[in-house]
Amino acid sequence: MKTTFSAASASCGLSQTQAADFFGVRLDTVKSWGAGRNRVPPGVWEQLGELFEQIERLADVILEAVETVEEEGGAELWVELPGRLPGNAELMALARAQMTLGSRPRLHPAVPGEAAPRGVLCLAAEAEQ
Repeated sequence: MKTTFSAASASCGLSQTQAADFFGVRLDTVKSWGAGRNRVPPGVWEQLGELFEQIERLADVILEAVETVEEEGGAELWVELPGRLPGNAELMALARAQMTLGSRPRLHPAVPGEAAPRGVLCLAAEAEQ
C-alpha cells in the first residue's frame, strides 16, 4: 500500500534517497515515513507543498516558452530555472507541461547546440506528426 507521503514524494520526482537528501534526514527515516511506521512532521509536508508549487510554476514557465517558440517558428527552447530543484522535479514539471499541451509539440530534454548556462533547462520541441 502506498502512503500519502510516498505518493506526494513521487509526484514531486523524489526517490527515497533524494527525499532524504532534500529533507536533511536519514534514508531510514524516509523509509519509515513511506511505510507509515512514523508520522511525517508538519515541516516536511510544508517543504513538499513548496516543492510541488515550484514544479507547477516551472510547468507554467515551460508552457509560456512553448507558446513563444511556436510563434517564432523555433524548435529549441531554453527555460531559466527558478533555482536548482531536487531529484527529478524538473522532469515532473516537463511532464505536467506536456500533459497540458497534449501532443503539440512533444517536449523532451535536449542537448543544446551550445553549452547550457547553469540553471537553464534546454528542451527540444518536436512538431506533431
